[in-house]
Amino acid sequence: MHANRRPNLQPLSMLPMLACVVDEQLADLEKQLAAIQRAHERTGSMDDATIDHVLRVFGETKQLLPTYELQVDHWRTSCSPSVVQASQIAHLAEQLTISIKVVNEILKLADEIKGQTIEALMGIGDLAWGLAALGAHPPKDGP
Repeated sequence: MHANRRPNLQPLSMLPMLACVVDEQLADLEKQLAAIQRAHERTGSMDDATIDHVLRVFGETKQLLPTYELQVDHWRTSCSPSVVQASQIAHLAEQLTISIKVVNEILKLADEIKGQTIEALMGIGDLAWGLAALGAHPPKDGP
């Protein structure tokens, strides 16, 4: 989101839908965190392309989370939620706080793994592997 662009804030009637989206997103984030933690424990278990993808996708996710927070703030300050809706908004805010922590942990671990990918350990990149597979020249020994 550009600094000068404001998102299209949703009416309070969209609260249940957004709460469902955030709950499901958090469940998926927690699964991804568990997977990246397993990969982090196994040096060389991931390749550069996969880690680059993880960093890009979860970097984009991190950029979107403030939009959800802005929506929650809008509902709290500019709408008149019922007691039930106020409780749902509070739950949503908690889920967003957890989501931010999980995304940050995924990005931290992925950044650490980046220096421990199979390519980093072997000291050669995709081009060298591709050429080696074609018989152009053998891959270099480790770093």
